[in-house]
Amino acid sequence: ADVMESDVPQSLWGCYSCGYIAEGGPPDACIVCGALGAEFEWFGPFYAATPEHLGQLTPAEILTTLESVPGWVAGIVYGVDDETLSRKPSPQEWCVKEIIGHMLETDVLFTRRVTTVLEGQGVPDISTPIPPWKLHEGKGYERMPVGDLLERLRQARAASLAIVRGLKPEQWSRRGTMRGTSNSLLDLGTWLANHDQGHTAQIRRLCGE
Repeated sequence: ADVMESDVPQSLWGCYSCGYIAEGGPPDACIVCGALGAEFEWFGPFYAATPEHLGQLTPAEILTTLESVPGWVAGIVYGVDDETLSRKPSPQEWCVKEIIGHMLETDVLFTRRVTTVLEGQGVPDISTPIPPWKLHEGKGYERMPVGDLLERLRQARAASLAIVRGLKPEQWSRRGTMRGTSNSLLDLGTWLANHDQGHTAQIRRLCGE
């Protein structure tokens, strides 16, 4: 809880040869073992690399989490004053309202990626020009009434749940490519569920629970 987001690099690069970790971008060569920068693996925020580093979830576990999160968030912010929900811990960090906006934007992105994989041929590219953690910026979520934000979150989640509930067992292994890395729908679902739980815990802390 005492580590600020601004103190943590958004991207890490790990050397496959010796395990050295570089922050921000890959070096031309590993300073420990001399391996080329091309031999480094990218690790982005919220465990975007494959395999999922918080542990792969089952489809049932993913569904349970995705169904629960809107209610969890609504319960945490219930009765919390608008000043608290709009307060940034620091100029570089998000307030509660921005976190909710980020979560619903990420939900929309998840739905779009899954739809692309299901409707595409082979292993389609599901990368986006704007990283997920910037999708909410400039959309005024911090100024919206919290009730409107919760309704938008519920609507976004209803759309993603409709897709997840309709997935056949064999479809969970369908894959798309992000930044050159192949990800299955199970990877994407695990990522969203763990992402949700992380931000729900963050909201709980900011609301003083």
